[in-house]
Amino acid sequence: NRVLKAVRNVNQLIVREKNRERLVQGICRELVEGCGYTGAGVVLFGTEKPSITALGFSEEHLGAFGAVLEQLLKDPEHPQDRVRKIAPTDLTASPLPRPGEGLFVASLKWGEHLYGGIVAACPLSSLDDEEEEMLFLELSQDLSFALYSLDLEAIREEAQRVLQESEEQFRTLAESLPVATLIRTHTGWVYVNPFFEALTGYRATELTDELWSEISPEGAALLSRWHKEAEMLPFEAEFTLTTKGQRTKWVLARLTPIRYREEAALLVLLLDLTERKLAEDRIRYLTFHDTLTGLYNRTFFEQEMNRLDTPENLPLSVIMGDLNGLKLVNDTFGHAMGDEFLRQAARILEEVCRDRGVVARLGGDEFVVLLPRTSSAEVQVLGESIQEEFKRTAVASIPLSISLGYGTKTDPNQPLDEVLRIAENWMYQRKLTESLSFHNQVLQAFRASLRAVTQETEEHSQRIRELALRLGKALGLSQRELDELSLLAEFHDIGKIAIPQNILEKPGPLDEEEWAIVKKHPEVGFRITQSIWELSSIANYILFHHERFDGTGYPRGLRGEDIPLLSRIIAICDAYDVMVTGRPYRRARTKKEAIEELRRCSGTQFDPRIVEAFIDILEEEGHQDSKLQDP
Repeated sequence: NRVLKAVRNVNQLIVREKNRERLVQGICRELVEGCGYTGAGVVLFGTEKPSITALGFSEEHLGAFGAVLEQLLKDPEHPQDRVRKIAPTDLTASPLPRPGEGLFVASLKWGEHLYGGIVAACPLSSLDDEEEEMLFLELSQDLSFALYSLDLEAIREEAQRVLQESEEQFRTLAESLPVATLIRTHTGWVYVNPFFEALTGYRATELTDELWSEISPEGAALLSRWHKEAEMLPFEAEFTLTTKGQRTKWVLARLTPIRYREEAALLVLLLDLTERKLAEDRIRYLTFHDTLTGLYNRTFFEQEMNRLDTPENLPLSVIMGDLNGLKLVNDTFGHAMGDEFLRQAARILEEVCRDRGVVARLGGDEFVVLLPRTSSAEVQVLGESIQEEFKRTAVASIPLSISLGYGTKTDPNQPLDEVLRIAENWMYQRKLTESLSFHNQVLQAFRASLRAVTQETEEHSQRIRELALRLGKALGLSQRELDELSLLAEFHDIGKIAIPQNILEKPGPLDEEEWAIVKKHPEVGFRITQSIWELSSIANYILFHHERFDGTGYPRGLRGEDIPLLSRIIAICDAYDVMVTGRPYRRARTKKEAIEELRRCSGTQFDPRIVEAFIDILEEEGHQDSKLQDP
């Protein structure tokens, strides 16, 4: 990840660069040249006007943005521990270098001090990348810490200077510092400022050698070192301490030998590093983990391949897995449900292979398991266990399914990449042979889900199919068209499985937002059936089965014969069956009433020619029924 790499590079820059101007310039350069942002800028607020450092767009542009940025970052309604994402329409004075780009904006803030903000221009698509947003926030926090660290050094120098001139002036300065400030002589602690209590929970009067040793053994060891050494240069160290509330905190201690009342002493500044350490942990995690599933990522897997590829780990086996149906889930229920599909797959792989090897997500719908000291027979058994667990799991009515391939290295001279290719080829062969079975499972699942969510019976589908086929034959459809019409009768409302149940079952009228969701079901049905080759031939008919003959339907507002013929047929058959069978919220109409309603809607909702053909069939059916009843 380019942003993750930039964060690591920025951290290295922070460690070595102690000049504020060069630090800010280096960070802007890293964002543009290393990270790939098209523009980067840092605005630092001052007493008079903001200090601006920019790369990739002009300082004039960024200057125009300076006032907007200051107002934005100081807005009490904008959380300063979040990244603000800005599209071009959000700004009147925009520094965006070209169309189609947006901004990441983050505060530079440590403690209560707001230093300014950092800005990066990027493609609009990047604004929706949660991982990139989080890493940009980490980067802003790192720079905030660096600015505070530089301030801390200035504070240390100022405190040391003031102490030499006047103890009273030193105390006045130290009482206002937002950093724990202490003075230690060889006989004990002689000064502790109020911020020590904010950091540790202990009052200044409670601090003793015993307490210091208890809350921070590492800190106590540093004091012991100072006591033993006759001369010591200023230095800094990181260590943990335990607060009064039993919370562990990381601190950066800057220790400077001084003279206090003509006595050798140590000036100690303690900076809270806890949030920074947590940020470092997050970065380490992101370096080697897939953020969606929590599994290891490709980077870690490739490192483990090199580490485990040794003779003592033979036989070394690999399982390659490709998740079936992810595109179908994304198209049907959205990417949030697709993400859950991936998480469930990851959970099964991790549970089955726990303590056996390395489980990683390579990207997309591909997973891999690396298994040291595992034979080909053992890996087959493990694969069967994985498949059994997948068969027991479904997400959003779609059965979880994965195609697996295996490979085992037994010869030390065989490249492990070759074993991976063997496993991958086997996986794709299995995917081809298993696809028919998987699609059949999906079709059965969709049938069950459709009946459940629409509360339609199998008899309803059968009645519509019979009506549609009789009408299709009367209109002279070919056998292929009749077969498609039969499928359409069953699956025309398949898109409704993605509509929330509370909307489908709402007893009263739908509000505008709910109705908009319902009107999406032809498009959802189109995407579903496009993804299933057995149903792909009826996708267009499903998309347009709610169009109206006068052009007032949805989703496209097609008119007349621009609406596919099969869509026009199924609309009439479905409407008729709903009328004569009724609904929980609407009484059933008589056959005569239903025919009158079809005639009333002829030319507006329905195709007049098809309405007349359909009515002819119904009247002929009625005539046949009356003949059977004659004595």
